[in-house]
Amino acid sequence: MPFPPIPSPDELQLESVMSPGGAFFGSAEMVDADKAAGRIAAEQLTPFPPGIPAVVPGERLDAVVVEYERSSRHAGMAIPELPMQV
Repeated sequence: MPFPPIPSPDELQLESVMSPGGAFFGSAEMVDADKAAGRIAAEQLTPFPPGIPAVVPGERLDAVVVEYERSSRHAGMAIPELPMQV
């Protein structure tokens, strides 16, 4: 199965809006990928391969990264579930 297109490094730069600890240990909920853009990640999101984090706790997700994760999963990459900060 072919790998999805990888966004440019500039497109993968997310805004940090909380400390990683505050996001990880704070209140979180699961949301569908369709509703994830604009939400704050509560956990690290690391597609494998390559195994490099695309999202860390405290970053606000955007549509480019959500689509990258969705297409990565569709291409067969392993991606853990991603709770979103409320």
